[in-house]
Amino acid sequence: EVGRNTIEIGEKSELNLGITGIEPFKLKLDKGGIFSFYAPSDPNLLDTTFLKNGLKSGAIKGKVIIYERSGGFDVATYLKDNGITSVSTKPIIDDAVNGEVTIIKASSSKAKSRNIIRTFSYMVDVDFKKTK
Repeated sequence: EVGRNTIEIGEKSELNLGITGIEPFKLKLDKGGIFSFYAPSDPNLLDTTFLKNGLKSGAIKGKVIIYERSGGFDVATYLKDNGITSVSTKPIIDDAVNGEVTIIKASSSKAKSRNIIRTFSYMVDVDFKKTK
């Protein structure tokens, strides 16, 4: 398997990525931990490998929350079509269950478009003034 970045979230810890595209990575999520993000407007920006592998291997024991905004694609159907069956839709985050993906329909009357920003480590870590 190709080496991938790993995100580990411990018990009672939380990581909210906000609005972002999802590339392949490994997720280790302890029971009681929460990993959440807003679904991108285009399903091509949501790689489901981390969910498929994490749920199958038992590495996802906590809550995965995906917020779905109106006008986007149907996230639950997309996940199920990609072989992820532990999916439910709940009205609020408090109803989410450990060990499954919970879709929460986010209501918003704000802008209809979203910007997706990715910062790669080489953009931050490169020292252009460094001499040999």
